[in-house]
Amino acid sequence: MAKKINGRKRHILVDTQGFLLTCHVGVANLNDKTVFQTLLDKFKSCFQGIKKIWADMGYQSGDLKLKCLNDYQIDLDIVKRPRARNWVRVIEGHAVDLSKIVDNGFKVLPKRWIVERTFAWINRCRRLSKEYEYLPTTSESWFYLSMIRLMLKRMTTLI
Repeated sequence: MAKKINGRKRHILVDTQGFLLTCHVGVANLNDKTVFQTLLDKFKSCFQGIKKIWADMGYQSGDLKLKCLNDYQIDLDIVKRPRARNWVRVIEGHAVDLSKIVDNGFKVLPKRWIVERTFAWINRCRRLSKEYEYLPTTSESWFYLSMIRLMLKRMTTLI
């Protein structure tokens, strides 16, 4: 029986349809911003025509955005979550009606769900549902193989 290996983190770059462009599997104790630069180095060697990347708030940093623009000529756009509630500010001496405190509820954010959907597709493969591999490069190879399988499956349904 294979042993689960703890402490790995998966980072992927996908296109707007959710297909895998590049991935990186590494140790979990590294910061997302550090791994993002490694991911961009892999990515930029293959795809020179990409001009914009949308990222999660985990990659939010002023110097990272400048580095992407200066070193890679890529515009990094951070997709932010909406505020959970809108609070009405109390002005001195005035009572505030509590019905004006509005709960925004759930909102679908553009571009934020694409990577999560790709992770769901990849996790359907039994070998990638958990981290069984000894080497991170083996896990990366399985990522590419699972995405190739998914794309071929979709092509055969179109034909």
